Amino acid sequence: MNSILGYIYWKMPAVLCAAFILFLTSHPTLEAPNLGLVWQDKLYHCIAYFGFGLTLSRAISRNNYINFIAGFKKILLIGFAFAAFDEAHQIFIPTRSADILDATADGVGVLVATFVYFVFLRWNQRRVSRN
Repeated sequence: MNSILGYIYWKMPAVLCAAFILFLTSHPTLEAPNLGLVWQDKLYHCIAYFGFGLTLSRAISRNNYINFIAGFKKILLIGFAFAAFDEAHQIFIPTRSADILDATADGVGVLVATFVYFVFLRWNQRRVSRN
């Protein structure tokens, strides 16, 4: 696959997911639906960053178990750094603020997604090697 198409296929979902998160967190009046949960805000953070973590894992590993293992630290570093950047940028948005618990929930979302992606790749590798 040529490099531009490869970039679009593998990396663009992660870039779009990150852009979507920044778009959402840049709105001063963003209100998520009320679920009636005490920590629902943290749940929303986990869900958003779970999606980012999946797309980031896919981008770096290219659905290859060996690439995933080699890029594991890179996935977490990028995911956590982006979460920290996202929280820090909210300082400049009226009515929003940076919150260490939000950044922690973001990191948990990335970490869980990375683990889920690892399990998927491991399962797929074993399935393919049996055939």
